[in-house]
Amino acid sequence: MENDIVTELYTDGSAIENPGRAGWSFIIKYYEIIDDKPPVKKLVSGSGGFRRSTNSRMEMTAIIEGLTKLMEMINLKQINTKRVKVLSDSEFICKSINYNWILKWIKNKWIGSLKKPIKNKDLWLKIHSLIYDFKIKQIELTVEWIKGHANFEYNELADHLAKEAALKAIEIDQEYEKINKK
Repeated sequence: MENDIVTELYTDGSAIENPGRAGWSFIIKYYEIIDDKPPVKKLVSGSGGFRRSTNSRMEMTAIIEGLTKLMEMINLKQINTKRVKVLSDSEFICKSINYNWILKWIKNKWIGSLKKPIKNKDLWLKIHSLIYDFKIKQIELTVEWIKGHANFEYNELADHLAKEAALKAIEIDQEYEKINKK
């Protein structure tokens, strides 16, 4: 039986100071359907962080890590879904994905509409690749902006997990630190 219920991916990023210690997190909310029984809600979460990065990079990393985990679960047949909704409180990232700005950036050699280089090219390329992976699997992927700190249960939880990850962060964001040497 194919699950037609939308799988939701809540993502958030955090930076203590910006740039500074930074964290990301995701929560996947999906429903398991077995035979004729009512769907059972399931949650999977993940988080991590870096000793020095930015809030924007963490917002993007949360989406990358969440979509990667979701695709892994789909490939392992742990989740059976044809519709995924990413929910993020980063309006810029949502618009960038929804309006396919990345295709314009690629065409313009990573120069944005303000004639300045696009930041975080490494992460945009990963997001672009993941979107393509979902398209290949014929999984409808939508991205929706939700207001942060507005009592959306799983967004609040993702925010909490990202902040916790930032506080414990010791890993190195290689790309960020390579470009932004002190």
